Amino acid sequence: MDIEGQKIGVDPVPRDPEDAEILFVNAFFENSNLDLASQDNTPNLICLDNVLEHIENLTDFFEKFVKLIQVNDYVYVCVPSFELMLQNRNFEEISHEHTQYFGLRAMSDLFSRFEFKEIESYSKFIATRGYNFHLFQNVRNSELHSSQMRFKSEHGSFGVSNAMSFSNELEIFKDNLRRTLPPSLENTWGVCASEITPALCYFMGTNLEEIEGIFDTTSTKEYKFMPGLAPQILPWENLNHVQKDSALYITVPQLSSVVKPKLSKLGFINISFAEK
Repeated sequence: MDIEGQKIGVDPVPRDPEDAEILFVNAFFENSNLDLASQDNTPNLICLDNVLEHIENLTDFFEKFVKLIQVNDYVYVCVPSFELMLQNRNFEEISHEHTQYFGLRAMSDLFSRFEFKEIESYSKFIATRGYNFHLFQNVRNSELHSSQMRFKSEHGSFGVSNAMSFSNELEIFKDNLRRTLPPSLENTWGVCASEITPALCYFMGTNLEEIEGIFDTTSTKEYKFMPGLAPQILPWENLNHVQKDSALYITVPQLSSVVKPKLSKLGFINISFAEK
C-alpha cells in the first residue's frame, strides 16, 4: 500500500523487515498477536493512516464502514495526537485540512460505539509531530471483551479537559511566535514553508507579506497550494543567492533545531525562530 509516498505493509511480518522503507503494522504494536493462524477465515487488515481527521461526519462514515468489513477484521488507525499537541505546543497541527482532533480515549470510545474491541492504543512523538496509534478488531454481534487501556507514551500521559487550559497554552505559543520575529524586517526571508506554515500565520495574525519569499527544503512544496500565504515559495537552492547578512526566519518552530545549524553552516548569522 502506497499512500502519498508512505509504504505500509498490511500483513504481519518479522519485526525487522529487509525493506526498511516499508512500515509494517506489527512494528507499531510490538506486544500484539493477531493470531491469524487460529482464525477459520483469515481476517482483513484495514489501514486508516491519517484519514479520520479529514472526515467531517464520522457517524455517517462508520455506519457505512462497518457494513463493508467482516467480523474479526482488524483496523489499524493513526491520527494526530491531541494530548501530545497540547503537551508540546504543536499548534501547527491545527490545519485547514483537519476537521477532527482526537485524544486516545476519544478514539477508543468511538470505535467501541461501533462494536470494535481495542487491541492496543498508545501515543508517540515522531520527528516533529505526535501521533496516536490504535489497533482494533471488529467483534460485531460477539461478546465485547473489556480490557484495560494500555497507554505507552514516550512523554507520559497528558490530558486537557477544558477550553481554558487550551486557550492559555495557545496564547503562550502565539506570544512566543511574535517575540521571535526579526527586529528589522528589511531583506527578510522565511525558511521551511510547508502545509503547517499557514496555520502558524493564522496564529501570528499575519500572512507574512513582509517576508520577501520562503524557501523550502522539499522541491515539491514550491508548487503546493498554500492558503493564506503571501510570499512566493522558492526552492532551497535559491538560498545560495541571498546575501549572508539577510534576516532569515524559520517559519516552523519544530524544525529550528535541524534547520538552524544548516543555515549557520551556509554563513547566515541573523536567524530568528520560535521555540516550541
